[in-house]
Amino acid sequence: MLERLYGVFPIVPFGSPRIRAVTKAQKHYHYDRSLVPANGPRFENLVTGHRLRWVHYRREVLSLDLRLRHFRARDGREVDFIVVEQRRPALKFVAQLV
Repeated sequence: MLERLYGVFPIVPFGSPRIRAVTKAQKHYHYDRSLVPANGPRFENLVTGHRLRWVHYRREVLSLDLRLRHFRARDGREVDFIVVEQRRPALKFVAQLV
């Protein structure tokens, strides 16, 4: 319901459903990042929102087939953002706080 009201947006995992090493949990982020109480998750929400806007811009203006995904293996390894172009990974981003 919050997705339909534009309260949150999901980032769907990247990978085939047949791969057992990939967890299939969606990540949800707020459009209004001030609702996130902690600094680390708020920063990740900020970066995710900007990446999503960048993907939407390139998809609408340049007519590219881009999607924003994430990848997390069962052993804890994670790629926060993967930009997928025509079902193939084009860019990947790992957000790390120093």
